Amino acid sequence: MITAHKKQPLVRLKSKALREIRHEQSSTRQLIPNAPFSRIVKDIIEDATGSSEYRMRKDALQALQADCESYVVEMFNESNRIALHCGRETLVVEDLRIWKGIKEN
Repeated sequence: MITAHKKQPLVRLKSKALREIRHEQSSTRQLIPNAPFSRIVKDIIEDATGSSEYRMRKDALQALQADCESYVVEMFNESNRIALHCGRETLVVEDLRIWKGIKEN
């Protein structure tokens, strides 16, 4: 007796990636965890001032984190558009360099 096996639906990588992108775009959570971001900011302030006396309010740190995340998302979006213009789907370092050069002018 021959039984028919149902095949699993083929999940294409592009559709899975697009689904993940849509999920991340619809979410309102932060991209960078709070604790590591806070440590980086404190290290940068300490390196710039040479002192660890400075403290930041929580809302100021959250505003800085929101702006940094916005900047990074904009950077990747525009760099991805450069890659697409070049006929590639994969982002390479040269795309980021081109974006940086355009942004500086």
